[in-house]
Parts: sequence; structure tokens; C-alpha cells
Amino acid sequence: MSTETASRTIPTCADVIGRIDGRTDLPLRRRQDLSSAMRRFCRLQSRQPHDIPADPADLRRQLAQMSAPAAGLSQGSFRNLRSLLGKALIEAGITSVPRRSRMPLGPEWRQLLAGMSGDRHQRYSLSHLARYCSERGIRPVDIDDEVVAVYGRDLVSQSLLDRPKQAYRNACLAWNRSMNTIRGWPQHKLTIPSSRPTYALPPAAFPASFGIDLDAYLEHLSGDDLFGEMGGRPASPDTLKGRRKQILALASALVEAGHDRESIRSLADLVAPQAALPPQFGASPRHSRPPLGQGGSQRSGTTARAAAQRRSGQGRHDR
Repeated sequence: MSTETASRTIPTCADVIGRIDGRTDLPLRRRQDLSSAMRRFCRLQSRQPHDIPADPADLRRQLAQMSAPAAGLSQGSFRNLRSLLGKALIEAGITSVPRRSRMPLGPEWRQLLAGMSGDRHQRYSLSHLARYCSERGIRPVDIDDEVVAVYGRDLVSQSLLDRPKQAYRNACLAWNRSMNTIRGWPQHKLTIPSSRPTYALPPAAFPASFGIDLDAYLEHLSGDDLFGEMGGRPASPDTLKGRRKQILALASALVEAGHDRESIRSLADLVAPQAALPPQFGASPRHSRPPLGQGGSQRSGTTARAAAQRRSGQGRHDR
């Protein structure tokens, strides 16, 4: 899809303002407040409304990089700006997932949460999920991994919630704790989403020949290759696990840098001249920290490249 086509299909902040101004069912003051908040946000970004996509996830990231002092606002005014932006997106039909929902709880949810009166933290962790489900006609007995997974995806892609992944995880944790401590709670245990980010693509994301070559290399390191030459003692299971992770992270970083994953057919393709990465190997453009842990991407990248070179015969086979 071209940039021009994408710009026509993704609503912009200008579209949001236009839709709000056309909502004659809203009080005039309400329309003015919502449109004014959207225009102020665009001014603080030093951009025109038609240049800023009204994507909730993008707007959330931009808001996270802002601060009240830098914006010349008091903390209260900044919170109000953020709140009005979220409401503007809802009124414009961009999203249906508010940061703080005032949707009345369904009767079954109200009865369920009433039993949590002694644990304010757990009740808070579940209240957003409860209102989200109440709005969609989802009862507590309907909660399962599939329902909460959709909830988690909506928080990430459609809300301005500060830490959507953490809110999703907290809701699952609170549900499971309540299941074990509150009488009458629906007995369906939820899978807790991992709080550790995953930056490496699985072998299945690449051509089958790449996975075969990777497995053969690790088999060689383990000493199980009956027809291979082993110049040292077999690698430990932890070493094999780490080496696998490093190689997959290197292959994933190449994909992030724009390389076609179908072109990565063997370990040799990781060290081909056309597979050069930017200086900061592994720094995914979608994440603020390197894929293999803070400060470890350069070291891991060097290790993975050396492994690929030895496997492909381009480097010195010194193991």
C-alpha cells in the first residue's frame, strides 16, 4: 500500500475534528472542548491536524513522550487534555475503548465485584475489564482466554491507557486471585500474558530450509552430529538455547531492517554482504530497547554473526 493510499484510509486528527463538528447531537460546548483539545495537541506536536494520523496507539506513544512542564500546562490541565483526546476519539468513532469507562456495570458484574470490597487493588484491576464486558454484553461466566485476549488487543490498539499491556496482565492476575479467594467466582483460570517482550521471530516465520540449517548447526554444537567434526567439548543445553535465541534475534533484526524474510534461507544468508544491519544491531524500530536485553545487543549480534560465519564456512571454524 502506498503512503498516499494509507493517508486516505487512516483517519487523521483533522478527520476527528470534522466528525466532532458534525455531531449536532452533542452540545455545542462539548464539541468545542473536544475539537479544541485535538487542535491543542496538534500544536504541541508542531504539526497540522491533517498530518497526524488519529491512530490511538500512535497518539498514546506521542502523549507518553510529552510532559506537562514541556507543554506549558499544569498537571491538571495536561490530564484534562489527555482525557479530552480520548473522548474525542470515541465521539468521532475512532475507538470504543476509553481510558476510564463510565459505562454502568451489568448486574452480574456488579454483584461479582461487590464481593471484592476488601481488596481495592484487585477491584481496580478488574473494573475496566468489567465495564468493557458490560458494554459488549459479556457476562462473567463468559470470560475465557479468548475474550481477555481480544480485550488486551483492544487496549493496545484502541485506547490511550498509559500502560495497556500491564493493565491487561493485571486484570488476568486479579481474576485468577479472585477465583481462588472469593466464593462464587467463575472457575475459569486465565492464562497470564508474559510481561517479558518477545522480539525474535520463530523459525516458522522463515523458509523451512533456515530452520533445518539452524537445527543442524545446534546439533553439531551439541556433539550429536555423528558425521561432523567437533573441535571441542559439546556445548551445554544453556549454551545451545542462548545460541538459538541469538541467531533468531539476528534474523529477526534483518527483517525489521527491511530484508525479505523469504530471502533468509540458511545461516549463510545472515552474513551475506547484502544482510548488513545498521550499527546498532537489534535495535528494533518499534521498541525502545534492544531485543536481547539492555546493553546486550552488540555482544549478542557479534556472537550470532560469528556462529553464522562458522556454519557457512565464511569464518574460521575454531570451535
